[in-house]
Amino acid sequence: MTTDVTYPLGALSAEQEEAADFGRQLFERLAAANSAADGGRFAATAGPAGAVVVARRVKGGGRIYVASDRSVLYVPSHLSTVEADAAFVAGERTPVEKFGPPLTS
Repeated sequence: MTTDVTYPLGALSAEQEEAADFGRQLFERLAAANSAADGGRFAATAGPAGAVVVARRVKGGGRIYVASDRSVLYVPSHLSTVEADAAFVAGERTPVEKFGPPLTS
């Protein structure tokens, strides 16, 4: 699967880019678990409380907040940024197992 992740120029550190890659991998696992073709286009930005927010660049794609400890929160696209940020800061998380098994090369 070919993927394309874009970052705001100079906005993410190397550690944040690794977190963004983890979020991208989770989206790919989710697509594979649902037998869906994934467009492979993602955007990543710095989020609240040190998180990185990875978004699928398709309508209805959702967002994954990745904390520095690699805990994550998946939010559907209909949730506003303010609501999603508040949920992440409040400690809501999505178990990584919900995204399906790790993909093998």
